[in-house]
Amino acid sequence: MAWNWSAETVLIGSLLIGIVNSNLIPDTIRNHNISHKDYKIHGKPHATKGTVLSHLLSHYDKTVLPSSHGGNEGLPTTVKVNLLIRDGSLNDDKTEFSTTVTLRMNWTDQRLAYHGSSKHPYLPVHDGHHLWTPDIFFNNEKSAHFHHVLTPNVLYKIYPDGTVFMSSRLSLVLGCPMDFTWFPFDRQTCQIKLSSYGHTTSEVALMWKEQNPVENFNFTAGKHVIEAIRYGQKVSPTSSGDYVILTVDLTFQRLLSSYVSHYFLPTVVMVMITWLAFWIHPDMVTPRILLSVLSLLTVYHLQTGPLSGSFPTATALTLWGEICVAFIVLALLETVLANFWNRKDSSVSAAASKGADELAGTPLLFAAFGEKNGQPATRGERVDAICRMAFPLLFTLVSAAYWSVCLLI
Repeated sequence: MAWNWSAETVLIGSLLIGIVNSNLIPDTIRNHNISHKDYKIHGKPHATKGTVLSHLLSHYDKTVLPSSHGGNEGLPTTVKVNLLIRDGSLNDDKTEFSTTVTLRMNWTDQRLAYHGSSKHPYLPVHDGHHLWTPDIFFNNEKSAHFHHVLTPNVLYKIYPDGTVFMSSRLSLVLGCPMDFTWFPFDRQTCQIKLSSYGHTTSEVALMWKEQNPVENFNFTAGKHVIEAIRYGQKVSPTSSGDYVILTVDLTFQRLLSSYVSHYFLPTVVMVMITWLAFWIHPDMVTPRILLSVLSLLTVYHLQTGPLSGSFPTATALTLWGEICVAFIVLALLETVLANFWNRKDSSVSAAASKGADELAGTPLLFAAFGEKNGQPATRGERVDAICRMAFPLLFTLVSAAYWSVCLLI
């Protein structure tokens, strides 16, 4: 039998054979060139990370809370926070705390769930403006800014179960009420407060991360060092609802080394210099007064210098300066009193007058001039002898009491 093949018959047969062969080829062979098959949404492979993200966001509404989906209707969206404090410094004049922090948050949004793989554990997101993000603000912030060198320091990650991770680096200037009563032995506690701006506790449950919620680089904040870090949370009731506030309390201890070397030691030396007047004869008024006046001016200069600060209230530093001024003034008054008594006794005593006539040939430092039976001849010399022991002893006792109280607060 002869077959009469027409062009139409041949074309139809070719199409039928192609359809049968395509059904017989396994899916793994047909898809061997699809490198993106690891990403699936509802069990279906998608092209690239960008394609997966585009599909997730195609019907996504960032104005709707994540807890409104996935069977969590009526429950607040849980946002866990971690804070890394990179550095910081305190400004005593403005009562401010400046710091650079890395703020990390994570929450679950079932609308962003997908089927991932071990090769690609998460989807990176370069622009988080299309996602719902917590409206976090810092309650005691005076100024703040994000970092954009070399690229914006903001990171978003979406995990297969719908968990969203956000990390951002920013610099803050925070108000920090300070008490300078015990300056420079003071401790200052500054707070970092975080809260949701518009969502109440019934909408967003803000909480610290379970492990290491607050981290730091053990930095030295200028003239201060971190003594303790405490964190907590509280609910703040307002007329518009209750809001959760996360708090970090940073306690700073002021470094004393510069104050000891540039203020306390010089003032102690100035006080001790005035004691040299007790070894100079009472009639040598000019050098004795000069020692006290120069010491007084030096202490006053140190007390009004930059180290003493400009505070509205009295401080422990100003108290020390006043103590030193008091001892210098007492030494000055002792010089006047000793000279008065010495002149009065010399005018009625022939022995004292004779000794006064020989004063021009005696050394400046007085040791045993005019002594009788080992005792000073005049009341002025007797007062000098007493002050040589009384002033150092009294100053030591007052200093010990001052430093004991200031260091044990």
